[in-house]
Amino acid sequence: VPTPEGDLSRVAPVALSYDGAEWEKAAGDFATELLRGREFKGYSAGSHITLPDLDAGQKYYLTSYSHTASERDKVARLLETATFGTTAADLDAFLADRGDLTSASAKAWIKDQMHLPLTSHR
Repeated sequence: VPTPEGDLSRVAPVALSYDGAEWEKAAGDFATELLRGREFKGYSAGSHITLPDLDAGQKYYLTSYSHTASERDKVARLLETATFGTTAADLDAFLADRGDLTSASAKAWIKDQMHLPLTSHR
């Protein structure tokens, strides 16, 4: 909803796409309810979804944001996703041993993890 100055005061994301990946529904109750039963269709030239009609005075806004993550942040994302937590030492070791995060370096790290002895949190 735009303020009198034209700023968007209440914006609820409904969908997102990162790094040219397929579009997906945004997290949260608003997007879940708004897009219930609707799916994105992927095409070689883009994506398509039919959005529901909005109440009078409501509008959809298409926005774009540019964001880049450092190699350290990319590695942290992988390690946080694939482990029960990571440390600065884990990040330093990954970058020192494998360099930048690539598909090959991630696969090699996962393979190495699968060959480590089992441990327990208890």
